[in-house]
Amino acid sequence: MSETKYLINSIKKDYKNKRYYTIFLDNGETFQVSNETLLKYDIKEKCEITNDIIKKAIDFDEQLVIKNKIIVLLSYRMRSKYELNKYFLSKGFNNENILLVIKELETRKYLSDLKFAKMYCKHLIKEKMMGEYLVSNKLLNRQIPKSLSETI
Repeated sequence: MSETKYLINSIKKDYKNKRYYTIFLDNGETFQVSNETLLKYDIKEKCEITNDIIKKAIDFDEQLVIKNKIIVLLSYRMRSKYELNKYFLSKGFNNENILLVIKELETRKYLSDLKFAKMYCKHLIKEKMMGEYLVSNKLLNRQIPKSLSETI
């Protein structure tokens, strides 16, 4: 069974955000992607595109947005994976895309729950003068495993 193909009527640059383009299909639908996505998926005017490519392009674009925002958030302070996941879910991003980006950043050593937990414990003990019980509760609230919090 062949997948439905659509013809791309036109591609227009977004006036508000110059990195984004609006793609107009022959069936009247539109979607927006960044210039990186246009290049990666070779999206051009008067070419055919399938639903599968559209979904992949939109997911790739969302992953780029998530990755860039996580890097900005990490530039302020370290964060746990749970904290980032919760934040982006509240902003309406797809959970699958969030988890993919978090996993990628973890393999590249940008994210580490162990490093976050050590930094957070040090802050709670030295600055907030909290005891062991309160510190372990705070770590549990951030979804840091009990085995990890006990070693710290």
